Amino acid sequence: MVQQQAFEEMLWWLMMVAALTIGSDPLRPVNAVVEELEKVYSVIQTWQEAEENLNIKSKNLLSILQK
Repeated sequence: MVQQQAFEEMLWWLMMVAALTIGSDPLRPVNAVVEELEKVYSVIQTWQEAEENLNIKSKNLLSILQK
């Protein structure tokens, strides 16, 4: 559970760093900022889904091993 919380916090910080980095260029058009942030968010969502799937598989493996 602690590892999952740490992973979620890491993803949150990655999104914040990306938002600050992408949004800090005053010459970048707003639509480009939005597109880049959407790409980063999509990657983070993929990582979250992979982590959730890994947790489910780990729990299944543990329940099989305990039998």
